[in-house]
Amino acid sequence: MQNKHKKMYSYKAVSKTGTRYKGCGVYCSYHALCSALNGQNLTILRAYRRFFWLDRLRLNHNFIIHMLIGLEWSLSTGQPLSMALKSLEIKGFFGMIMQDVGVHIAQGKLFSEAWSSYTGLISPVVLAFFRQGEVSGNLSHGIKQGRLYLEKRRFLHQQLMSVLRLPLLNLGACLFTGYLLYSEVAQSLIPILLEKHAVLSFWTRTLILLANISWGMIFSSVLASAIALSLVYIFYLPRSKQNLEIFLFRFLPLYSDAQYTHGFEILSSLLNAKVPLLSGLSITQEAVTSGYLKKTFLYLRTFIQEGGNFSDASKHWLCFPQHYVYLLRYGQDHGHLQDAVQHISGLLALRLEFGIQKWMRRLPLFCLGIVACVLLFLIQSIFLPLYDALGEVSHG
Repeated sequence: MQNKHKKMYSYKAVSKTGTRYKGCGVYCSYHALCSALNGQNLTILRAYRRFFWLDRLRLNHNFIIHMLIGLEWSLSTGQPLSMALKSLEIKGFFGMIMQDVGVHIAQGKLFSEAWSSYTGLISPVVLAFFRQGEVSGNLSHGIKQGRLYLEKRRFLHQQLMSVLRLPLLNLGACLFTGYLLYSEVAQSLIPILLEKHAVLSFWTRTLILLANISWGMIFSSVLASAIALSLVYIFYLPRSKQNLEIFLFRFLPLYSDAQYTHGFEILSSLLNAKVPLLSGLSITQEAVTSGYLKKTFLYLRTFIQEGGNFSDASKHWLCFPQHYVYLLRYGQDHGHLQDAVQHISGLLALRLEFGIQKWMRRLPLFCLGIVACVLLFLIQSIFLPLYDALGEVSHG
């Protein structure tokens, strides 16, 4: 697990020969960083702290997958690990991380130990694959397992983004078109209706009311609402996060399917890599992002340690299909729990895929309904009253 007392630093240093170096590393304090660099005969020039959550936004799966592919190929040709790391020639921030990992390996640490300081940037599941590969004497296979896991995660993210991308673009285009119609048409036609003393409908009065709201008032209202909701969320943080997640699990099947799929995919991959069940549950608990699943796997691990079994604990999980519980019970009764977990992982992946396809069919219709409502509102508030006013003028 990540040591919460350690911090990540970027630094610039100079050697006794005048050569300048740039790098980064995880240390307990600034003084520990200076001591480590002095041990390498380097004098620190400048150092500043980095934040794991900000660097995690910059590093997507592609960076790490690219690194693992290069390492896998280099190790398969018989190169030593230190030479394989140097042959990658990765630049930028990720290159500085690789340089720090290489320094730790040169000091005699294992590959998984060198990466253990960066658990804020790399998944603990991938580290578990590295560690299992080192234990079995085949690091290349452990790196391959980590790469395959990250490729599956990347594919799932791409699927979810494909569900949201097109409908959100259509919705944005619809709102932008409605704004253009209002700014170019409504502002010119509403004065004509007022000049002709036309009877204004409810929709037209609503549009005039919305038109009189200034951007400053909208910004102030949004800011005040955001501050109020943030204060409520902060003061009731433990309970609000738990209730919000339970609500999402109960009323958003796609969310619960995605979380369970992630958890069982991790656990199945770890069990296939010969990781013990309790260790696999601990790593899965650390790797999942859902607070509810973290508590669930923690309770499951404790329950098994006290003599319980997997299927009995899973009976009380939110929105977990009952026939999966029967599969777990059958697998553990016949000594095939690993196969049962793998089978459930595949079924959950299919269930999630079907859910994504269903949302892909529904979201365009939902966005089309919003477009139709906006157009109907503009027709009711502008064009029909204008048509009536022009009819009265022509008859008068």
